[in-house]
Amino acid sequence: MIVSGSVASGFEPVRQAFADSEILRGGASVAAYVEGEKVVDLWGGEARPGVPWEENTLSTAMSATKGLAALCAQILWDRGELDLDAPVTRYWPEYGQAGKSSTLVRHILTHTSGLLAFEDPGDLLDWSGNGWDDYDEIARRIAASPPAWEPGTRIGYHAFSIGWLLQELVRRITGDTIGTFFAREVARPLELDTYIGAPESVQQRMADFVIDSGAEPRGAARLAMGILRREQMDPRSPIAQSSVQMHGGSFTSNLDFFNLPRTRTAELPAAGATTNGRDLARVYAMLAQGGELDGHRIVSRESIDLFRTPAARGRTMIWPRSGIFRVIPAPKMRYALGYEGDFGESPKPWRFGPTKESFGHLGAGGQIGFADPVHHISVGFTRTHLQDWSVSTALIGALYACVPTNSTAEEEQ
Repeated sequence: MIVSGSVASGFEPVRQAFADSEILRGGASVAAYVEGEKVVDLWGGEARPGVPWEENTLSTAMSATKGLAALCAQILWDRGELDLDAPVTRYWPEYGQAGKSSTLVRHILTHTSGLLAFEDPGDLLDWSGNGWDDYDEIARRIAASPPAWEPGTRIGYHAFSIGWLLQELVRRITGDTIGTFFAREVARPLELDTYIGAPESVQQRMADFVIDSGAEPRGAARLAMGILRREQMDPRSPIAQSSVQMHGGSFTSNLDFFNLPRTRTAELPAAGATTNGRDLARVYAMLAQGGELDGHRIVSRESIDLFRTPAARGRTMIWPRSGIFRVIPAPKMRYALGYEGDFGESPKPWRFGPTKESFGHLGAGGQIGFADPVHHISVGFTRTHLQDWSVSTALIGALYACVPTNSTAEEEQ
């Protein structure tokens, strides 16, 4: 792959690792900061067939968006406007319907609220982009819907709903949508080319996801996939609810949905941010530096220490309940307040670098943004041919090998 961009002296191995990476048919961008200074800013591949990825190319961050939404909640906590241990109904009275009155704000941030989706989402939404910008109606339907489990008692990935929930909390507290709030409080001070809800004026610079189902699985993998697909078709299953199963498919089977102009314009705070590796790394550089970057303080150190600390753990409830899955333990989840990380508990190599205090968020297909507050390092990586996290993990490994504090980080583990 032809690589463009720059690296600081001593970080040439990161450029080589990026050039050697398996980006496949799409494009990608990667950036890193150390001690508040940008040391890596690279891009390569194609934004669309025949169109090269350029310096100002943007793409959809998928679930790496969740870290940006968490930052909005963190800002409100910092200002004393959001109490983590308050019931959600303090800010959103209607939310207390259908067995949700005991839901706390921290339950939303830790994926323990149980509100995975609103009932019959296909009655409002479709995979052509209709309905996703009707924030009033989405909030009304969420308030009227029951949780999949008693709030605070279980954990399971709220793939889309955490964005809707945070959107409404921000709207109730500030009067602004989360996209407007993020633009004013984060993007403008840090001079980011990043959006939760991309204006039409920037969409011509956006890269498209490569829609590629890949080779059909065989053997046990094929059997497992069949079970998963059947459970996704059952609207009562947590898997179906979390993945917004409707009109015969979920978002995982409708990735072209994220290439639609209407989808890109809508605010999807769980999966729809428009950004690139450079801006993700810059956001997390601010957090790695204690909440301030280039003279702009966004949050306090106290809020960073609170929001990055693991707050909920357990085996995920988003797991098939039939076939071979009944004898396979559900994977363990661990969440801080809106952020995730390895926290010293995942099998190595860790996706968030070699420091257990690192925090951020993964995005589907191998994307990631995170901050290492111990060594003041941050990384942002985006791509459009969605695969796994092997590329970002290799790039992060190459980065840390260039940093003098890496040996110290390894010793601490």
